[in-house]
Amino acid sequence: MLKSTLAIFLLNSLMMNTAIAASLPRNPTSERVFTASNDSVITPFELIHRAYQERYSSQGVNGFASFKQQTRWGRITANTLVGAAITMGDLPLRIRSDQQYLGRVEWQLRSIK
Repeated sequence: MLKSTLAIFLLNSLMMNTAIAASLPRNPTSERVFTASNDSVITPFELIHRAYQERYSSQGVNGFASFKQQTRWGRITANTLVGAAITMGDLPLRIRSDQQYLGRVEWQLRSIK
């Protein structure tokens, strides 16, 4: 009984996370991988998806429902996410001053409902 309940819980959790990730806003222009100096950079969509999946929780960016709520309240910004990603090694330091990239991340964040 306990094993089947746990299995159902895990399956539901997986389905919910997949559905939520699929509902995150997409911007065709943000799907490109930005490149400069021969190093590739994750897309703004991928950055937000990683944050939503709690990749940056050690940097104070909680995931899932908390991420959505904090974003709506303005507590998570493009600068917050980029800083966390730089600290975790997901983005190079030069992205902190890339206004185009920051603008696309901010656009993606505003689209979260």
